[in-house]
Amino acid sequence: MLTCFRARGLVKARGKQRTDSRHVLAAVHDLHLLELTAETLRAALDDLAAVAPDWLRGITQPIWFERYGRRVEDYRLPKGRAEREALSLAIGADRFSLFEALDAPDTPAEARGVPMVGTLREVWRVHYARAGGGPPRWRSGPELPPVGERLQSPYDPEVHYSTKRQMEWSGYKVHITEVCDADAAHLVTNVMTCPAMQPDLASTAAIHEQLAVKDLLPAEHFVDASYVDAGLLVGSRRDHAVALEGPVRAMPQRATEAERSYEQRHFVIDWKHEQVTYPQGKTAVTWRATRGEVGAPRFQAVFSRTDCCACPARRSCTSSKETRRSVYFLPRSEYEALNAARYRMQDPVWKERYRIRVGIVGTLS
Repeated sequence: MLTCFRARGLVKARGKQRTDSRHVLAAVHDLHLLELTAETLRAALDDLAAVAPDWLRGITQPIWFERYGRRVEDYRLPKGRAEREALSLAIGADRFSLFEALDAPDTPAEARGVPMVGTLREVWRVHYARAGGGPPRWRSGPELPPVGERLQSPYDPEVHYSTKRQMEWSGYKVHITEVCDADAAHLVTNVMTCPAMQPDLASTAAIHEQLAVKDLLPAEHFVDASYVDAGLLVGSRRDHAVALEGPVRAMPQRATEAERSYEQRHFVIDWKHEQVTYPQGKTAVTWRATRGEVGAPRFQAVFSRTDCCACPARRSCTSSKETRRSVYFLPRSEYEALNAARYRMQDPVWKERYRIRVGIVGTLS
C-alpha cells in the first residue's frame, strides 16, 4: 500500500510524522497463579499424550486424571486458602515427578522436544523452589521477578502484563506512526508491535530504522515525553537527520527555594578544558567520567572541601554540613540537546506546532 501511495504522491519522506502507542489485549484467558501453574501442567500432559501416549501412560499417576482431565478454571478450584495452598504444593510435586520421568535416559526424544514442556519448565522456575530432593514450595512475593517479566499464559508465552496510567492489561503494545503534514493525507507509515512492558523509549530508534528501510523518514517526528531522552535527541539527528520533537523531563528541583539558585544549570562548563565553575566563581578540583543508574556515560565534577566549607552561599547550595558539592551531567552533545529541548518547550510557537501530535488519538481509536 505504501508503494502505491508513494507512486501517486500521497506519501513522501522528510515531512512531519507522529507516533503514539496503544495497548493490545492478548486473545487468552487471564489466569491467576494457581490457574497458570495447573493449566500449564495440564497443557503439557495433553501435548505429551499426542506424541508419546504409551510412555505417558506408563508414568501417569491415577490422581492426574482427576486434576488435569479438564481445563483448569477458578470455579473448579477449592475455595479455602488452606486447600488452595495444599493443591499448589501437590501440583508442584506432580510437575517434579513428570520431569524426573522426562529426564530419564529411556524417555523418547519426541517427549522431551514438546514445546509446552519448555514452557512448563519456565513457569516452575519462576513460581516454585525446591531444596535438594525435598518437597517443592511456592515462592514468596519477594522471590518473584517483576510481574511484567513473568509468563501470563501457556498458550501465548510472549504475553506480558503491563500498566499505563490507569490502564492494566495482559498482551502487547503497538506503536503507530502516521504522516501529519497539513497538506497531506494522514496515512499510516509504520506499525510496530512489542512486549507490553517495554517502555516507549526503547522503541524510538527501532521505529526510525524501520522508516529508513522504507525510505520514509520524516524531517520532524512528533512524539510524547515517553519516547524522548537526551541520547535519542542526539542519535535521531545524527543517524537519520530526524528532529525528535517531544517534551523532555524538567530538571529535578532542589529542596528549598534558596537551593534552586544553585542548580546544575547555574554551573558553567568548560568542555575543552574539562572544568566546571561554581556560581560563586570557584572551579571544581575533580572532573571524572562515570556511569549513571542504567550504565549510560556521564561526568562528575567535585569541588574542593576547603572552598565549600568557607563558601558564604553554602546553605543555598547544599543541605549537608560536612560534604562538598558535586555536580553530575551528561556528555556534551546530550547535555546541550537536552537543554535546548527544555528551552524550546517554553516557546509558545513550539507549543502551537506541537499540538499536531494529538491528532493521532483518532488513528489509535
